[in-house]
Amino acid sequence: MGRRDAQALCAGCSPGRPQGSDDRGRAPHGWLSHRGDAQRSGHRERQADYDLGVNRHEHDPTTGHVISRALMEQDVRIMKQLNINALRMSHYPNDPYIYELADRYGLYVMDEANIESHEYMRMGDEAKPPKTRADYQLGFKPEWERAHLERVERMIERDRNHPSILFWSLGNEAGIGPTFEKAAALSRNLDPHRLVSYGGYGTVDGPAVLPYVDFYSPMYDPPSELLDYAASNNAQPEIMAEYAHAMGNSLGGFREYWDTIYAHPTRLQGGFVWDFVDQTFYKKLPDGRTIWAYGGDFGPSPRPDSDNFCANGLVQPDRTYNPHAWELKKVYQPIDFRFDPAQGLEVVNRLDFKDVSGFTFRWRRDEDGKTVAGGPLPTPQVAPRASATLPLPPEATEQDGKTEAFLTIEAIARPGAIPLIDAGAVVAWEQFPLGSPPLRISPAAHGRPKFIESGTTAAVVTREGSAFTFDRSTGQLASWRSNDREMLTAGLVPNLWRAPTDNDSGASWMLKTSGIWKSAVANRKLTSFIVSRSGQAVRVQTAYRLGGDIADFALDYTIAADGSLNVAARLDPLKEKLPIIPRVGTNLQFKGAFSNLEWFGRGPHENYWDRRNGAAVGRYSATVAEQYHDYTRPQETGNKTDVRWFALRDTHGTGILVTGDGLLNFSALPVLQSDLDHDRRRGAPHRHGGDVTFRDLVSVNLDHLQTGVAGINSWGALPLPQYSIPAKNYAWSFRLVPLASGQDPAVIARRNAPAGVSR
Repeated sequence: MGRRDAQALCAGCSPGRPQGSDDRGRAPHGWLSHRGDAQRSGHRERQADYDLGVNRHEHDPTTGHVISRALMEQDVRIMKQLNINALRMSHYPNDPYIYELADRYGLYVMDEANIESHEYMRMGDEAKPPKTRADYQLGFKPEWERAHLERVERMIERDRNHPSILFWSLGNEAGIGPTFEKAAALSRNLDPHRLVSYGGYGTVDGPAVLPYVDFYSPMYDPPSELLDYAASNNAQPEIMAEYAHAMGNSLGGFREYWDTIYAHPTRLQGGFVWDFVDQTFYKKLPDGRTIWAYGGDFGPSPRPDSDNFCANGLVQPDRTYNPHAWELKKVYQPIDFRFDPAQGLEVVNRLDFKDVSGFTFRWRRDEDGKTVAGGPLPTPQVAPRASATLPLPPEATEQDGKTEAFLTIEAIARPGAIPLIDAGAVVAWEQFPLGSPPLRISPAAHGRPKFIESGTTAAVVTREGSAFTFDRSTGQLASWRSNDREMLTAGLVPNLWRAPTDNDSGASWMLKTSGIWKSAVANRKLTSFIVSRSGQAVRVQTAYRLGGDIADFALDYTIAADGSLNVAARLDPLKEKLPIIPRVGTNLQFKGAFSNLEWFGRGPHENYWDRRNGAAVGRYSATVAEQYHDYTRPQETGNKTDVRWFALRDTHGTGILVTGDGLLNFSALPVLQSDLDHDRRRGAPHRHGGDVTFRDLVSVNLDHLQTGVAGINSWGALPLPQYSIPAKNYAWSFRLVPLASGQDPAVIARRNAPAGVSR
């Protein structure tokens, strides 16, 4: 519920014995003292504090639930690096050593009794008259009372000397009933100083606020329901026992949770993301590759299993970050920044008990993705939960009028400021746009492209050594040769689909409703193919009627004498009440030799419309192979948002530059979209992210928009409405330009944008 101080003593702990505390013994890292007010409101010291938490199962990819001390230490280090301050022991008391680490390094702990009877809870919640919850849920059955109470008692007796523990949890998803009231009373009798929690009940009838616990602990409420609860008359504050289901390519809309929480600090106090680590196992394939094996991979079939439903972590089993971990780190950061040119820079301290003296601050100004200036800033005096204005030097916000400029502010850890965090580590940051001039359009090259027609093809040859060939039967660009070298494996085609993520599959919206867009593109028909001259250029206009007569899709190519290819795309739905569109864009495939990637946009890791706060705008370079993330099951991966331009090059430095008429989404992968798209219904063949074979090509998704990845849960929740693509008219354009060795893509991009571009 709060942030740690530099000595890693829990709030409510002190180096000396607190006056009036009862003597429960001294833990190695602090004395225990009272937590909670007389009304058990969940507040301490009359202040509501924040849980920036995570749930964690004990898991090792080789030994399962038997984990080493070294792995526990690594887990705690990663939590500190991700700005996590609270840990829920889901769903059982953990190895005692993890509590010692929490005491030593500073994590708030929710200790949880080993109680769960999930199916009985569900049956009771869904009981139809004359049946009631009492007919199913074990908390109503006297014969199960002792088993429940003994587990609560053993947990408290074993762990109560650990000052990091702030809450006792009565269990997880086991329904309600008199036994849980007795368990809460037992908890207070054994330890009157800690708060009591229970996230073990359904919410089918709305918020289930239990009078015998100290706060409301829902699971997987969307931000809108948090807002409703904050406005309600319920006295208990809310701490989510589980939220933001991090399964596969997930954690979309995470920022919206914390915008809501920070706006209602006395009512909403955070929660615990589900969960920390993918619970899958190493498995070596016959060809030597290693995959993450999941339910159904370990024995005869058919047999009961959870499929990949235990693969919902911020990190993989070997503790490699999943890309969405970066989003959590950014949203959980302890310091925020706001900038207004007229008001200056505001530093917002999210810490509950400390000022910001444990940090140094610095600024950096980037122009077109390259750092041109920077320096230190004075450390401001900012009390906990307060803000202050920090002056910036004039050069921090200078603009040359020729480039796109950004100001970045960073908070840097001082030596010893945060346990397990190295001095000099960036703990918090923010980026602010300073402005951008219109892109300059270079004069048209001299000369006119040659146009050569045949019965089945239409070819356009430019004076700059480029030749484009179109297939009249499909309308597709069949070949692009630059300096006598073939660039393409396959030309542009409409793309209104994506390989379903785990959230997409769980919600079923992709297959049940939006699958119409996949079949529509697969069954498109060319309705028009027109070649004409347009000034110093040749224009090739293609139009398609998508299958089912649900939409028209047009690709209008303009080939200039300099060898560049301008493309204007348009989607026009023809029917009403069509479902969400997964993506609005195109796909094309370049030769595999173009394996080096550079881009100016958000990065360096993948990011999406609803998960991009943790990815800064910058100029990045990597290989195409590095863009693929091996989620437990194959799915959409590798996207970049807010992209100004990107370039693909071979080892000699020649290649292709792509710029847009606005900000683009793109991905460049050594696999086809179809390689990641497969049947995920029960009984379908198992697929693994690690068994996808790379191809000798670069598949580029060049998108106007892509629907967000969502992240409320993985069994029904859609992306938030503001990150969904409604079926309506869309128009966008982009340009493809040959790149010679030694040419700077940023320079070429600024003078080769599609006409009318201004940022």
